[in-house]
Formats: sequence, structure tokens, C-alpha cells
Amino acid sequence: MPRKAVPKATIDPKLLRELDEAPADAVVGAVFTLKTPEGERYLEAASAKDVMSKIVEDASADAHAQPERLTLFPNVQSFAVSGPPALVRKLVEHADVASAMANAQDEDLLIRPVKTDRKT
Repeated sequence: MPRKAVPKATIDPKLLRELDEAPADAVVGAVFTLKTPEGERYLEAASAKDVMSKIVEDASADAHAQPERLTLFPNVQSFAVSGPPALVRKLVEHADVASAMANAQDEDLLIRPVKTDRKT
């Protein structure tokens, strides 16, 4: 029976630009979300923390680089990393990562209220 193809992560175009333009000694910040295992609604926080730690450990070994900063958000299956571009690329490529986005966004992501003229 052939193996299912593992869908790649959804990657923020801004993060891709940052990775393309960053010199090897730069620091790139990114936020990652985990894939939920098939048949499960979510990962328990303890399991998510273990998976995130393993992902970062594997990527660090493959990239021969350590994160400058790592923040885990196990309750929402996410983590943030600041580190060398090689490390961030390895994290983006990891099979357990569902999405990756640049830690800082250029655009204003706030949804502004709609102003309406009240007629009385």
C-alpha cells in the first residue's frame, strides 16, 4: 500500500522573503503551528510541548544551529523561534509543522470597526 503524501506546511510569503534575503548570520523570527495527528481533535498541552521540543531539537541538529530564542505555546499547539535562517528553514520543512509565518508583519492585522452614519 503506497504511503500518503504528507502535505507541506502553509508558509507566509513574508517569511519566505525574509529567508531568501537574510544572510547566514542573521536572525529570523517565525511562529509555527503543529499539525494535529490524524483522528484527533487536538494535542494535549504536555504532548504538544514534547512534540515542539523534538521538532526544534531535530531541526537544530540538521541545521547545526541553535535558536536564539524559543517560546512554546503548548495550549494552542504553537511555538515561536528566533534564530539563524538555516534553522528556520529546517523548521519550515519539518513534517509535523502545519504553518509558519514571519514573527513581525508589515501590514496592520487589526480589523477596524465599520463606521456607519446613523440616521434618526
